[in-house]
Amino acid sequence: MKNNFNNYKIDGVVGFIKHALCNVAGMYNEQQRYDRDTYINVYTNNIQPANRFHFDKIT
Repeated sequence: MKNNFNNYKIDGVVGFIKHALCNVAGMYNEQQRYDRDTYINVYTNNIQPANRFHFDKIT
Protein backbone atom coordinates (compact mmCIF):
# COMPACT_ATOMS: atom_id res chain seq x y z
CA MET A 1 0.00 0.00 0.00
CA LYS A 2 1.40 3.38 -1.03
CA ASN A 3 1.78 6.06 1.62
CA ASN A 4 0.28 9.32 0.32
CA PHE A 5 0.95 11.38 3.44
CA ASN A 6 3.50 13.59 1.70
CA ASN A 7 1.14 14.29 -1.20
CA TYR A 8 -1.48 15.65 1.18
CA LYS A 9 1.10 17.82 2.86
CA ILE A 10 2.30 19.25 -0.47
CA ASP A 11 -1.27 19.82 -1.68
CA GLY A 12 -2.01 21.74 1.51
CA VAL A 13 1.02 23.97 1.01
CA VAL A 14 0.18 24.61 -2.64
CA GLY A 15 -3.40 25.46 -1.70
CA PHE A 16 -2.21 27.82 1.01
CA ILE A 17 0.16 29.56 -1.41
CA LYS A 18 -2.63 29.95 -3.99
CA HIS A 19 -4.91 31.36 -1.32
CA ALA A 20 -2.27 33.82 -0.12
CA LEU A 21 -1.46 34.97 -3.67
CA CYS A 22 -5.15 35.62 -4.34
CA ASN A 23 -5.33 37.73 -1.18
CA VAL A 24 -2.27 39.70 -2.28
CA ALA A 25 -3.91 40.24 -5.69
CA GLY A 26 -6.91 41.84 -3.98
CA MET A 27 -9.26 38.87 -3.75
CA TYR A 28 -10.76 38.32 -0.32
CA ASN A 29 -12.63 35.55 1.40
CA GLU A 30 -16.40 35.47 1.00
CA GLN A 31 -16.98 35.80 4.74
CA GLN A 32 -15.27 39.22 4.53
CA ARG A 33 -17.53 40.69 1.83
CA TYR A 34 -19.12 44.05 2.67
CA ASP A 35 -22.58 42.61 1.94
CA ARG A 36 -22.15 39.26 3.67
CA ASP A 37 -24.72 40.09 6.38
CA THR A 38 -27.38 40.11 3.69
CA TYR A 39 -26.75 36.41 3.08
CA ILE A 40 -25.39 34.87 6.28
CA ASN A 41 -25.35 35.34 10.04
CA VAL A 42 -21.93 35.46 11.68
CA TYR A 43 -22.02 34.48 15.33
CA THR A 44 -18.76 35.94 16.59
CA ASN A 45 -19.23 34.35 20.02
CA ASN A 46 -18.60 31.00 18.26
CA ILE A 47 -15.29 32.19 16.77
CA GLN A 48 -12.07 31.95 18.73
CA PRO A 49 -10.87 35.48 19.57
CA ALA A 50 -7.55 34.93 17.78
CA ASN A 51 -9.43 34.11 14.55
CA ARG A 52 -12.05 36.86 14.53
CA PHE A 53 -9.99 39.00 12.16
CA HIS A 54 -10.84 36.47 9.44
CA PHE A 55 -14.41 37.75 9.66
CA ASP A 56 -13.72 41.51 9.52
CA LYS A 57 -15.67 42.98 6.63
CA ILE A 58 -13.65 44.60 3.87
CA THR A 59 -15.26 47.66 2.33
